[in-house]
Amino acid sequence: MLDRPLTGDVHNGRPLMLHCYFAHKTNKSNPITELPTYDDGKIRIEVRSTKSGCATVDDAEILLYCMSIAAEKLARGEPVKQDFTFTLKDFTRVAGLSQSGSVSKRLGEALERLKETNVKTNVESGRKIYVEGFSWVENYSFDKGKEMMVKGRKRAGKINSVTVRFCDFLWRTVVIDKNLLSYNRDFFELSPLKRRLYELARLHCDNRPAFRISLEALRDRVGTVQELRFFKSDLEAILNENRQNPLLGYTFVIDLGDRRGKKAVLANVVVEFRDASYPATGIEGDVPLIDETYLHDMKASP
Repeated sequence: MLDRPLTGDVHNGRPLMLHCYFAHKTNKSNPITELPTYDDGKIRIEVRSTKSGCATVDDAEILLYCMSIAAEKLARGEPVKQDFTFTLKDFTRVAGLSQSGSVSKRLGEALERLKETNVKTNVESGRKIYVEGFSWVENYSFDKGKEMMVKGRKRAGKINSVTVRFCDFLWRTVVIDKNLLSYNRDFFELSPLKRRLYELARLHCDNRPAFRISLEALRDRVGTVQELRFFKSDLEAILNENRQNPLLGYTFVIDLGDRRGKKAVLANVVVEFRDASYPATGIEGDVPLIDETYLHDMKASP
């Protein structure tokens, strides 16, 4: 049975926003089969895949779409199972994709990476801490129409619907924890880097107007292995495009610290994010520094 088309906001789970689980891009000739291991002494996240490559930020659109369907079901008081069945038309509408023939191929490749990517972690889910390994999607299937003759050639039937089965980790996050935040609908138009920055800003500015994080910690949260100087340059490029509202309602500044005429020490650079509706001079009180101690003490419940 088809799930209802999505009518409300796009949602994501807070644990998925806090850490980086997805590659920023895919490379068919040289696929990324492993992401940098995250380990702060309490939380550990390992992400590996087969030759198909690790699931990407773009692939995660499918997970966001299904979590959003689940959020609407919960709001209506309906039960949420681990299986979601939806039309390709509604998914492409929400994700802002064209309905060309290539989208079916892209969807198939994305689901394959989501299924082949293995995550091993001890991140809390379902109000418990499990040490577990899982793939984002346990299985998937397409309901296709009959083959058609187009200009004398056989063409595969169009996809009528897609069925995706969530892993236990995602299902617990949605149904037991109900640990979701809404996104700006234009989120899917952002680049992979901007998406990660938006997710962190959305998460940490949910109950406060601003927060600070070291450049190095931000790089780790974003999930890149760039040298700090190149990562800083990418952040500056985003600000050069739109300094007032670069992240759909959020902005940031790069604080180089007290240089006293000297070149900035990258290890001391801090990035301050804030809700764009708050002027920089209008934020009262201390702006919290997001470090590992703060993150472990942070209550992620809505």
